[in-house]
Amino acid sequence: MNETITRRKALMFMTTVLGTTALPYQLFAGDKEILEKWKVGRHLGIRFQPLEQLELENVRKAGFQCIELTIDRNAYARTSEQQRFDWYTALKKQTDTLGLELRSLHVPFAGCWDVSVQNEEARIKAVQNTIPFFDLKELLGVHFYNIHPSAEPIKEEERSKRLEQSIKSFKELVSTAKLKGVCVVVENLPRTCLGNTSTEIIKIVDAVGEPETVRICFDSNHTLKEKPEEFVAAVGNRIASTHMNDYDGLDEKHWLLYEGVINWKSVVSELIKTGYPGPFVFETNRFKNRTASSDEIFAAWIRIKNSF
Repeated sequence: MNETITRRKALMFMTTVLGTTALPYQLFAGDKEILEKWKVGRHLGIRFQPLEQLELENVRKAGFQCIELTIDRNAYARTSEQQRFDWYTALKKQTDTLGLELRSLHVPFAGCWDVSVQNEEARIKAVQNTIPFFDLKELLGVHFYNIHPSAEPIKEEERSKRLEQSIKSFKELVSTAKLKGVCVVVENLPRTCLGNTSTEIIKIVDAVGEPETVRICFDSNHTLKEKPEEFVAAVGNRIASTHMNDYDGLDEKHWLLYEGVINWKSVVSELIKTGYPGPFVFETNRFKNRTASSDEIFAAWIRIKNSF
């Protein structure tokens, strides 16, 4: 009720000042109508496996419209550049045929991909390892590139330096991303990782100073020091992508929605308040005790919409 009043007041004020043509769609629509406009996506773990193992037809038939590719670092190391090119080309052909958008890509993380390491030579190498992924915009059409701000564990006495190194890396990455016309999304992380609170991840992305080129990927089961909806309210319109999954509130679990403790109506309501336009991307394929099918994952989205 309060939200409806707030939106109505904002609409009346902005109509008077700006006229209707300048107003965002969300001010005119109810929450359920807004959700109908969101695309829905799911992540797929990529080990450069035979494409049939991805079951892309089932993904599309379930109702998903976009995909995030999560690149396995060990599989990446085992394959040649030509093998990966051929695989990407075949993937693009199939997803185009099915009408699936390749929206985002999760860059490998930890090890030689850790952009926060204190050793400067290793930090530079991690940045150099990451930059070539931006070229996949031309081959796959991917616009958003998910990058972890650190690996773990991080000792408290080294946190300040690691944060400094991470910010330095993101400034370098975003400089190239801007030239390539792509967007870097920094994922909030759990435990001792950098970006484990809304305050810290805001510090990282705001320090880069390129709000159109560096945004946040909101992972709902990485918020161990605040509730997911509190995190969303704090970071606001910096969110450009999501990893939606559930947990026990104590550590990440990557369970299917409604298997854990998250209040999904509250989380989605906060996303709507920020003006987030979608998509709603799942980063889960399992219940607590078994694998979930694409149909079962998409059913969680239907349940969310029906709660409004």
